Amino acid sequence: MEDDLECPPPKLEVAQFKQLAMKCRNVRTSLPLALLRHLFFRIRGKKILTSNRVRIQGVKNIQAGELLTIGLSDYGFMSPKDRTYLNVEGELIFGGRFSIGKGCRINVGAGA
Repeated sequence: MEDDLECPPPKLEVAQFKQLAMKCRNVRTSLPLALLRHLFFRIRGKKILTSNRVRIQGVKNIQAGELLTIGLSDYGFMSPKDRTYLNVEGELIFGGRFSIGKGCRINVGAGA
């Protein structure tokens, strides 16, 4: 019975933390600020992880089934100071895990 209740090994959590640290380093963002912003969104019931160069208007209109990462993907041809903007007046629904790359601009109109 005890075998069924085993927790995942702690190495998995360390590996995920290292992966997040590498993503933050690649897009030149602060890991502590990214974690602080994630805590801010989690307190509001949102599963959102962003870099510090992301601006979101209408975060209340975003629904994410799993973790939504914004501004943490860099494809190499972006400026290091590029920002990601989301203006969400309508509904923006993500059913699963999703990522919006660095430098994207998304506008969701009212009624969408």
